[in-house]
Amino acid sequence: MFVDLGRFIVISSTQFHTLLRFPAKEWNHAASDEWIELCEELRGYEWKLSPQPFPLSRKWELVSALQKVIRRGDQPLALQLIAKIEGMRPQEHAYFWRRLSVIACEDVGAGQEVLTLFVVACSQIFTPVQSKAILFDVFGFLVERLCTATRRSRTACTVVSIGEMLSADGSRTTLNRADREILCVIENHARQFDTPDTPFQAWQKRNDWRTAGLLKFLNLALPFPHTLVSCNPPPSAQLHDLPSYSYDMYTRSGREVLRRLIAGGQAAREISAILNAPDARDPLTAVGEALFFVEGGYVKGEVEYADLAAFHHRVFAARFGLSESGWSALRIAMNRIVVDGTIDEMRDRELGIRYAQTTLFLA
Repeated sequence: MFVDLGRFIVISSTQFHTLLRFPAKEWNHAASDEWIELCEELRGYEWKLSPQPFPLSRKWELVSALQKVIRRGDQPLALQLIAKIEGMRPQEHAYFWRRLSVIACEDVGAGQEVLTLFVVACSQIFTPVQSKAILFDVFGFLVERLCTATRRSRTACTVVSIGEMLSADGSRTTLNRADREILCVIENHARQFDTPDTPFQAWQKRNDWRTAGLLKFLNLALPFPHTLVSCNPPPSAQLHDLPSYSYDMYTRSGREVLRRLIAGGQAAREISAILNAPDARDPLTAVGEALFFVEGGYVKGEVEYADLAAFHHRVFAARFGLSESGWSALRIAMNRIVVDGTIDEMRDRELGIRYAQTTLFLA
């Protein structure tokens, strides 16, 4: 039984029923009430904002902003960013569409598993070429729902990050008993993924590429206690039409700011002292990752496994040749320059040079 929402229907009957029957067709189980509700809400959703022109050269900053705004659950700001995305040339829309499945798995994940799976399913059904006319109706709906998620989990992203760093380092001598237990669970799950024995697992394997390798760990069961983290987001500013936390180490402007920070100045003294440890290495990435943990990685309503988080930080400390206390001190130092506004002042100066226009810095 379907609800008549009495609104403009933006998706075709065929697409609606394909999405509604997706769980039965792909996973061999009936659609849940939550899945049906999402289908019906999408059927009646209409994107109403006008496109806002935005420079192609700033695509990476824009997608960085979108991901972090979703993490923070800032729906009004997310809508403004979608208008900017729509304002870019149509050839770029497919990029943002692909990124949305990664964002869903990375930043909402198992916290609201049905919603995450719904986003990935939509990426299969509403391709940019075949659904050009309604792409932003679907995109807008999904972003709004991701923003309003009450529980978010970055477990899949953490697991993939740990695996990548351990593979690169090749050493597990620093792992403690809890770390090895976690790693055993992860590796057993990965082996099961290689030989799927259910339709759902087979679908995960076929579509893992859509989510940069995160989909395989979406339903990872960790036999450890978890908590729902509740804290206030770190302060931010609007700089050159985007939130300041958009300019992280994965953007050119953000990376240049970190280079200048490491190069010297009053704010860099404490950071330089930490990075001058005898075995310390790759200072630019170390500072960038520390900044991520205290600013860009903030997640509203995050479900966190304390043991997994501690394991992750130990791996990061080893990756940068720091002690656990040294890595902790670096995060604390970076948090200090976020809170006192130093990092945003540096960003404002760099953006003013890069984009040659006046920006009002908001303290």
